Amino acid sequence: MSVTPEVGQAIVIRFDGADTVVWWGSGPEGREVLAAEGGRLLTWGSVEECVAHASEAGWGVDWDAGISNDQSTLQDFTSAQRRLSGDPEPLNPQSALDLWNFATDVAHTLGLQFHDGGRVADLCHEKLTKATVPYAFGLTEYALRWTPAELKVVRRVLGDAVGVVRTGLGVAPGH
Repeated sequence: MSVTPEVGQAIVIRFDGADTVVWWGSGPEGREVLAAEGGRLLTWGSVEECVAHASEAGWGVDWDAGISNDQSTLQDFTSAQRRLSGDPEPLNPQSALDLWNFATDVAHTLGLQFHDGGRVADLCHEKLTKATVPYAFGLTEYALRWTPAELKVVRRVLGDAVGVVRTGLGVAPGH
């Protein structure tokens, strides 16, 4: 199975302590997908390598995203992963939201199960989104507060997200 976004861009993910470059963008029906082949995400060691591959393969570049071969978008999942491993630092909402959304795109791209739905999960995703982009909700800021039930769901979803991303990258479970 081969998947390629109709138009895309190189993004850097910081996951499991390493930076990896992937090609991400719009797929069929406007769904976000990643370049993949054989049930795994395609990865590169640098933005330049990724953009060169995309250019040679004739992939469309999403110039509206403001990405060129010397610019990249970083999605840093470090805070979310540290929180899952028991780090007492508060959960960084941007890190958690990026991991959640990225795992959604990986699962969609590769046809993997990702259990991120449900009433409480949807509320948690909305809270992370409000904390990350409050202006999209007409707010100037949003103080993130969790109930014990919500915190349990966030941990479960982010734990599943890590598993989905590891599968997509071809990393053994338990890394």
